[in-house]
Amino acid sequence: MSASAQGNSAGDGKPRTVGRVRPTRFDAEAAVRTLISWAGDDPARPGLIDTPSRVVR
Repeated sequence: MSASAQGNSAGDGKPRTVGRVRPTRFDAEAAVRTLISWAGDDPARPGLIDTPSRVVR
């Protein structure tokens, strides 16, 4: 597979981060809650309430 196909134009195996902004912790936790909801579960139920923060850690 070519370097460009891997998303790395430098070809050194390291991911490019130029122009990318790391999501905030709040945004990352919200994304995990969304995925839990899309999977058909309630992210606010006991047993899942702390999952978003665990995933982000």
